Amino acid sequence: VVLTNVGSKGYEDLSVPFVGQDFVPAGKIAGIQGATYAKKKTGKTSGVILIGNFAPGNSALEDRAAGAKQGVAAYNSSNGTSYTTEVLVTSSDEAKASAIIEARLAKGDVVGYIGTEFSHQFFGNVMKRKGLKLSNGGFYLVQPVLQGIKAGNIDFTLDQNPWAQGWVASSLLAMEMSPGFKSFSYDTGSAVIDSKNINAIIKREAVFA
Repeated sequence: VVLTNVGSKGYEDLSVPFVGQDFVPAGKIAGIQGATYAKKKTGKTSGVILIGNFAPGNSALEDRAAGAKQGVAAYNSSNGTSYTTEVLVTSSDEAKASAIIEARLAKGDVVGYIGTEFSHQFFGNVMKRKGLKLSNGGFYLVQPVLQGIKAGNIDFTLDQNPWAQGWVASSLLAMEMSPGFKSFSYDTGSAVIDSKNINAIIKREAVFA
C-alpha cells in the first residue's frame, strides 16, 4: 500500500509510505508569497490576510493553513510588517464562496487571500468585479487558477505535482512487489507558479486538460 495526495495524521504508525506534498512547509511558502504580494500590491504594512478553507478538518488543508500562518509570521519578522491571519471557511461552490468573501471584504481590513485549495479563483473573480488590488494565491493547477494568473487576478499558486503522485506511487509499488525493495515516502514538492513561469506551465498542463 502507498498513500497518495493526502496522508492523514498517524499513517506513519502503520509503516505505510506517502507520496505527496509536505503540507506545512508548503503552506509556509504560500504564507510568505501572500505577505510579499500584500506589501507589493497594497503598500500597506498591516492588515488581515485571509486563509481560505472550504473543507475544515481535512488534514492537508489544516496543515497548509498552519503553515501559511507561519509564513506570514516569518515575513513579518523579516520585513517589519504586522500582517495578521484569519481562517475564512468558504465553500467549493463559487456562488456560496463569493458571498462569504464579499461579506468579509466589507470590513475593509483585508490585504490578501491564501486559499488552502483552489478558492483563490473565486477570490480573484470577486476582486475583478469590485476593482480591488489585493494579494491572492493558493494551491493547485486547475485551469481557472492558471488562467487567473495569466489574467492577473491571481498572483501565485503552488504545484504539488499530481503527475508524480501517480507515477512515483506506481513505481514504488512495482519496485516493492518485484524485486522487493521497500517503498518510501516521497515529497512531490511545492513549486511556485506565477507570472514569470505561467506560460510554460499552461503549455505543460494542456495535455491533462
